[in-house]
Amino acid sequence: MGAVLIMVACSGIVDPSQNETETFAGTIPFGGSSEQHTFEVDKNGEYSVTLNSLAPPTGSLVGVRLSVLSSGTCVLIAVQPGQVGKPALSGPIDKGTYCLQLYDPGTLAQTEAYSVTVSHP
Repeated sequence: MGAVLIMVACSGIVDPSQNETETFAGTIPFGGSSEQHTFEVDKNGEYSVTLNSLAPPTGSLVGVRLSVLSSGTCVLIAVQPGQVGKPALSGPIDKGTYCLQLYDPGTLAQTEAYSVTVSHP
């Protein structure tokens, strides 16, 4: 039974406290979308996406899209409004390549610079 437990632990879900973080920055054009940022998830586990900053600061909500890369195309899997300092998206995630994009859902008055952090296994 000990061997079975070791095998499960090696290929199982990663504890979120052991996640790595990646920070991306860019701009959200007024009425548009940012560039897509890609990142690799090496193991199954949990992820979160947090908007760190908007400049100039407005308190506005922005849209956050998470997609999985499939055959060279980013296929949408989650979309949610995001606010500075709060997780916009979170949940279980599987091994693979993902795309992250921010967009103006009609709340911005001008182009905004941003910083966003993704925590993933």
